[in-house]
Amino acid sequence: VFWGTPGATAAEEAMIPKDAERAVALYQQAVAQGHGKAKVNLGILLYSGVGCAKDTPAAEALWQEAEADGIEQARFCLRNMEHEGDRNAFPSYFESPK
Repeated sequence: VFWGTPGATAAEEAMIPKDAERAVALYQQAVAQGHGKAKVNLGILLYSGVGCAKDTPAAEALWQEAEADGIEQARFCLRNMEHEGDRNAFPSYFESPK
């Protein structure tokens, strides 16, 4: 899944407990405090249904907020979502304004 510590060895990684539900709760707290990157990460968990129920519209809303906050990763998530065909009535992020 999306876990890990940069630079950690495989043995160190094996010792890190992975608790997706706790991660969701912590990201929710961070989002409530306005952290843009937490919006991206919570969106990923919601979109994939890891540690919580899958909620594509909530993931998209978080990514749009994060993009408005200037978090580039959010644009990447929205682009991937669009590529997978999950976007409904939202404009393409690749279309130039007319």
